[in-house]
Amino acid sequence: MRLLAAGFAVLVLAAAFAVGWRTAAAPPEVIAVPARRAPPAAALADPNPRGRFGVQLLAAGLTDPPPSPQDAEAAAIRQQLATAKPPEPDVGEAFRRQLTAVVAQHAGGPYYALLSGDGGRQVVKPGDAYQFGWRLAGLDLKQATFARGRERRSVDLFAATAAAPEPEPAPAPAEPAPAEPPAASSSSGGVSEPPLD
Repeated sequence: MRLLAAGFAVLVLAAAFAVGWRTAAAPPEVIAVPARRAPPAAALADPNPRGRFGVQLLAAGLTDPPPSPQDAEAAAIRQQLATAKPPEPDVGEAFRRQLTAVVAQHAGGPYYALLSGDGGRQVVKPGDAYQFGWRLAGLDLKQATFARGRERRSVDLFAATAAAPEPEPAPAPAEPAPAEPPAASSSSGGVSEPPLD
């Protein structure tokens, strides 16, 4: 019964499609739209802030006066700032900040570094590329050596960093607690224990 109903529904849909296909109207014709003309040149805004006088000077073949020395100096500074590269981060600081552990594969054997950073955990062995064009050339429990071309840099792994603030000394107590006289007891052999606060 269901199969008969499904077959009937398919037959009705096929017939409706065929009737719609045969009786469909032709698509409408495309109407040509003429291209818009560009506005006349006089209607354009003058890019020179001095107004029409600047346009008249340019039309007459005259140009703006030469820039003042301050303008030339400012342009030179802007050019230097645009082409200047930002300072390169210190490879030692970056390595110490990311270093999680130095691990030996065998007792006294080759070491490798476990680093953690934005990209997750990473294992770096001597000979592997690190960052900023540096390669880890050597590693032991106290220092790492980096190489970039002919340049070599040794980094003490446990050196104090310049950016780390000095720890402040703990504040001294305002006034010492009064001492209680020792109570002599026969069981402790004359030795008293300090009072518990």
